[in-house]
Amino acid sequence: MPTIFTYWTFAMCLTFLFFMLGTKRYRLLLPSTLHSIAWGITALVMIFQIKRIFVSSNFSEQTFSLSAKYMCYIIASSIVGFTCAHVFTENRKLAGTEQIDISVLDVILKRFRWIPYLCALIGILLFAFIFSTIGNVDTFSDYRSVALTVKRVGYMAVIQRISGHVNILGSFYLMLLGYKMGQKGIDIKEFVFNVLLCSLINMSIGGRVWILNSTLPFFVTFFLSRYNTDLTASTHQSDAKKILGIVVSLACLFSVIGLLRDDSAESKTFVDKFQYFSDGMRMTNMVLKQYPVGSYELEYGKSEFLSSWLESPMEKRFDKSISYDIGLSVTVKSSLPFLYYDFGFWGGILVWGVVCFLLEYICIRLISVRKIMGILLFGQLSCFLFQSPVFPVFSLNLPSLEWILLLYIFRRHVFGNIKNCEQYL
Repeated sequence: MPTIFTYWTFAMCLTFLFFMLGTKRYRLLLPSTLHSIAWGITALVMIFQIKRIFVSSNFSEQTFSLSAKYMCYIIASSIVGFTCAHVFTENRKLAGTEQIDISVLDVILKRFRWIPYLCALIGILLFAFIFSTIGNVDTFSDYRSVALTVKRVGYMAVIQRISGHVNILGSFYLMLLGYKMGQKGIDIKEFVFNVLLCSLINMSIGGRVWILNSTLPFFVTFFLSRYNTDLTASTHQSDAKKILGIVVSLACLFSVIGLLRDDSAESKTFVDKFQYFSDGMRMTNMVLKQYPVGSYELEYGKSEFLSSWLESPMEKRFDKSISYDIGLSVTVKSSLPFLYYDFGFWGGILVWGVVCFLLEYICIRLISVRKIMGILLFGQLSCFLFQSPVFPVFSLNLPSLEWILLLYIFRRHVFGNIKNCEQYL
């Protein structure tokens, strides 16, 4: 039975993407696009695991006995939400004729050039601290374990806290860089250089999430800018080849880092290293088994939406139940357990559909907004759901939204004295 639900999930994601790719709207990376891609990959990896195709690990249907059904209904609800957003904006003109002047973008990027370098500096300090803590590193897996568990104290605790905020600013810088290259064309050297600088903070913990955190913001705003930019066919062809090369390289890098991180003697396949996407469903299955509907009090938003301010008793309860296993303690959990804690099985499905509708609707409305803050908000909201198979997305994205709000309030102080920038604030 779990296999059937997984097949349905993959089919819905794939069909929805193919159907919408035929429309002009899906020349953009909207929340629905990235959500369908992420969950489509998750479902496909789960199918490989259950059928034992292209993977070395042994998984039974019981691994996803409950979570596969929940995932399938969540995806169905999301598609209804996304579709409603497009229906409600069907007659809206999606893009204006005016772009942000590229000379203004050049000045902004030059003025805030220090942001990628600051990201790199903090990343190097974090690397140095971890190496000084563990001394000689025998395996990449050892480094990863220490990086996740070592306690930062003193000045390193301050740097660790600052690093999250600087990382957000680095993401914003890449969004503006992507918007600029959407008009000029992709400069591979500039792209790689800036992505590496802005990624060093996330690289320091030995993970692979930096690959997504750095490249997605860039490409979301790249396609937003390219959406209404008239360029020559040769430029489009050249950029298409570069994007294909980047995507293939990043996919290989994602797998290679996973192989380096695994020091077990067991032979691993390329697909094994994408099991990261299905880990959240394994954890969700554990939650659904341990806490059946009616066995706990619903938290009504405290777990998924308000976790940055309020403690979730259910999250704390589950974390305590797996604290004996370090591997489980650091395994990603996805957004689904938190929805389940808040609203139960059917309530979580309904709320997720509403969330998908709102994010898609706002992003469609932002497509025609040619303002700096509009670009940043579009970039952040479009990436919002991509990591939902892996992380609770609201707590993950809230700091970025807070930064956008602060920049909007003080936008005239931050950008106001840049020549010709006033009209884009």
